[in-house]
Amino acid sequence: MARLLEDDAKRLLANAGVAVPKSTVVTEPEEAETFARELDQPTILKALLPFGGRQKLGLVKTAETAEECSKTVKNLLGVSVNGFTVGKVLVEERIKISRELYAAALNDTASRSPIVLVSSQGGVDVQEIHAKSPESSAYQVVDPTGRLEPFRARELWIRAGVRGPLLVEVTSLLHRLFTIYSNFDATLLEVNPIAITPEERVVAASCVIEVDDDALFRHPELEGKVVRGLDRLWRPLTEREQLVVQADLDEPSKGDVRYAEFDGGDIGFICGGGGGSLMLQDAVRAFGGKPANYSEWGGNPSARKMETLTRVVLSKPGVKGLLVCLNISNNTRIDTAAGAITKVLKESRLDTRRFPVVIRLAGLSDESAKEVVESAGFEYHGEDLTMDESARLIVERMRNIG
Repeated sequence: MARLLEDDAKRLLANAGVAVPKSTVVTEPEEAETFARELDQPTILKALLPFGGRQKLGLVKTAETAEECSKTVKNLLGVSVNGFTVGKVLVEERIKISRELYAAALNDTASRSPIVLVSSQGGVDVQEIHAKSPESSAYQVVDPTGRLEPFRARELWIRAGVRGPLLVEVTSLLHRLFTIYSNFDATLLEVNPIAITPEERVVAASCVIEVDDDALFRHPELEGKVVRGLDRLWRPLTEREQLVVQADLDEPSKGDVRYAEFDGGDIGFICGGGGGSLMLQDAVRAFGGKPANYSEWGGNPSARKMETLTRVVLSKPGVKGLLVCLNISNNTRIDTAAGAITKVLKESRLDTRRFPVVIRLAGLSDESAKEVVESAGFEYHGEDLTMDESARLIVERMRNIG
């Protein structure tokens, strides 16, 4: 999945008529001070990073004066958290809040449909609030091909305990939020809190929007505004990982290739098929080997995708050997993959006496895959060699060159 930073998420809301705080994005303390002086009121400062829980991490601050705003921005810039470095800060007017609500639209895997969730209580630790006061929340499964009708949105808020004139405003808000969620192929749109001011003004004080990576081609307006690869969000993607992600996105209908690299390790890893990669990682480590990366491929990836994956795996510093393996439980033409992999290996002019290569493939077109591999000058193993044995073999050969 891909996530928008908060400033871009709020821009989508504002374009749809949702009220958001007055704000600016700064990269220098002086910019923050200038904006705060023009605003002439207290501010809230948020480090723009692509993950949640920023307040608990100390990445959301408040400032009473322009000078304090400048000093706080200076302290936030350059801070490193989870491998991400703060390079931009969102500076907003601090909304006076008399009440906090919550609203979200998200993809539900159980019902395979969108779910809209609202609560008459929002803010930090909203999950705990929901657990303690379930009567304050309500949800509705929505037809994936339909939309959230205004009367359904109104019913949701009533079930969550919202009454009076405020009901009209939050009903309109929820309808707009779900429209944004649908129009941008979002997997999650969450506003927490929905700030209710003393004047009964409804403002989206904080917002998270995540969109489906595979739908980004339909939204060129989001180009450069989303952080892809949320499944690897413990740190930013490396340049090599980004290359594989892009190769996958360039040909979305032609199979899948995935790549994640580890610190250290010397065995390049091009494996896949029905969870086989995960088991093979364990096997390599059990025999004393150190994989340099994780990979997964299947579903008939194109030769171009497999060439990119192979080049990326071989280019990681410290890689001194290569294991290519595919579980027989797959629907992939392995001759296509074998041709792409051996093409890159030949281009790299590797000396297999000093750079061990173990190729173990099984599945569709294995006879032609064997011919492709052997004609390229590499040793081929099929079903005669188990996946565990292929892991043992690469580890043994790596030791022999050590």
